[in-house]
Amino acid sequence: MAFYAQERVSTCDIAGAVARAALEDIRINSFACPGLPEIRVFEASKTKFEITLRLRAESDTLIEAFALGRQEALSAARGFLDDTLTPEALLAQVQGAMASLERQYKEAARDA
Repeated sequence: MAFYAQERVSTCDIAGAVARAALEDIRINSFACPGLPEIRVFEASKTKFEITLRLRAESDTLIEAFALGRQEALSAARGFLDDTLTPEALLAQVQGAMASLERQYKEAARDA
């Protein structure tokens, strides 16, 4: 876990914002997979974070990743801690990633 003292948030707080967005997506759109994806946050550069969603499916590990700009990620983390609304841009990215995981899961089940 990395802590950003100036912003008073950590990579765990960014993951929390992503998790909250994933739960909002499940509430809105449902989710055909047997559980929630694991969320990993990696500072890819000074200007962006790489977010990876991983889901175990039978014998496969399904992975979907997307990038968040530094300010967007830190702002979402701050909102998560302050319990404000999930930013629409983050929700849209998470919805796309969750839909991709769901497609991968259905394909893996079909191929099994």
